[in-house]
Amino acid sequence: MSSLTPPAQPAASSTAADGEGYPDRPHLRDSRQLNWSRVTTSSAALGIIDRLVRELDAQADRKRARKPEDRRRLRATFRAMALDLVYAAEQPGRPWLAYSRRPEDYASALTRYLSPDVTYTAAKETAEFLVAHGYAEHRKGSYIRSDYGGGIVLARGYRSRLRALPELVGLFRAAGVTRANIDDGETLETIRLKGPPEGKYRRKPLLPYEDDDKTRFMRQQLKDWAAVTTRFRITAGSADGSDEVDPEDDEEASEYADPTVPALYRIFNDGSWLRGGRFYGGWWESLPKAVRRTITIDAEPTVELDFKAMHPRMLYQLAGQLVPADVAPYAMPEPWNEVPRDVLKVAFNQLLAIAGDGTPRKPPNAQLPEGTSYRALIQAIETRHAPVADWFRRSRAAELQNIDARIAEGVLGHLTVRGRPVLPIHDSFIVALRDERLLGETMSLAYWTVMKDLSGVRAWPVISGWTSSDVEREAYRPLITADEGA
Repeated sequence: MSSLTPPAQPAASSTAADGEGYPDRPHLRDSRQLNWSRVTTSSAALGIIDRLVRELDAQADRKRARKPEDRRRLRATFRAMALDLVYAAEQPGRPWLAYSRRPEDYASALTRYLSPDVTYTAAKETAEFLVAHGYAEHRKGSYIRSDYGGGIVLARGYRSRLRALPELVGLFRAAGVTRANIDDGETLETIRLKGPPEGKYRRKPLLPYEDDDKTRFMRQQLKDWAAVTTRFRITAGSADGSDEVDPEDDEEASEYADPTVPALYRIFNDGSWLRGGRFYGGWWESLPKAVRRTITIDAEPTVELDFKAMHPRMLYQLAGQLVPADVAPYAMPEPWNEVPRDVLKVAFNQLLAIAGDGTPRKPPNAQLPEGTSYRALIQAIETRHAPVADWFRRSRAAELQNIDARIAEGVLGHLTVRGRPVLPIHDSFIVALRDERLLGETMSLAYWTVMKDLSGVRAWPVISGWTSSDVEREAYRPLITADEGA
């Protein structure tokens, strides 16, 4: 049995077992990725680390002594893991730290994403030493793969988690070491390129790439955004349990759970800069909507505006057609008019994600009219949206995400230049109440510019979430005036 096998836990509820609510699994709910770039200049902290590494090395079951370079890598790996555990112990919520136990995630070609001094063997040895000696508690990772048919395979993997115990924190505190003595020694890679899902578990591997003007621009934009956002105090209320949080796949989970540290990164998919590119990493992204409404910026209430039915409207515009603002693109005629919008939206997006023939699997608890089937619903959606059929069954969802990411890039860029904080959530954005009109104008202009360039068709988006119709009219007035004069 592995030394990292967790102690017996109470039986999980069926909801938790499905990964939907996990009320008894705080190691999933309250966690972030382990930050491997942690360093310190504190001689006291380095002394503690050196002592613990010597203990680990002395107890290791080895036939021969470590080579100098292996000893250096062990120390670097131990230093990063121990420091981040101590750092996290002082973070709000004391988050668990997720780390990989897959050798492939430590490949030498991936030094862009991980220091070459951090190795799989050293990470595994360090974690097991800390757990065995009562310095940390551990929860094993897991992997669930669900085949929904029609080419759709949804995989959710949860990496193993660690959290510091008082024994480890006490060592450093007794020596006068606090969070203030722990720094980031390297810039974490914020522009990430992933390959297609591969292997038995259908994971998306990180890929190496060479920088160019575009990647440097994107990276700098995120730095500029963080520099502006850091100047503001952004807080949120706590969840009351009435709205469950569904965690993202660890491959795209937030890496920065500390609400005092604003940070974002971008993920491109399938080895292409034209697929994906959305913004991840914001601690606000995983909050239930009810909690997001409690976010304040320097004690000022906030507003969240979002593009309404963004993808179907984009598709029709790319096909040279426009969906009127008062038409709901996901709506269906009888007998499907009684199907909830969320179910219709899922079915539509499944057609964008799958490749080839076949019927996607019906979502759990989806209610359909008596005497109908999910296959019939899928066929009805294809018939209704025949003008954009070129986008169905060709695995093109990531192309649409790339377009909405370009629009989001424009929104973040403009508000950052204006010195105002903005929190993105893919196709919606949170700003201070005073910036509602500015955000609406910026979203509209960003959409107009990107979509006009791609389609040749001039059109404004439909935006929802306004605090009042008066604010909405004020935001649109200068845009409509400019459009009429063009």
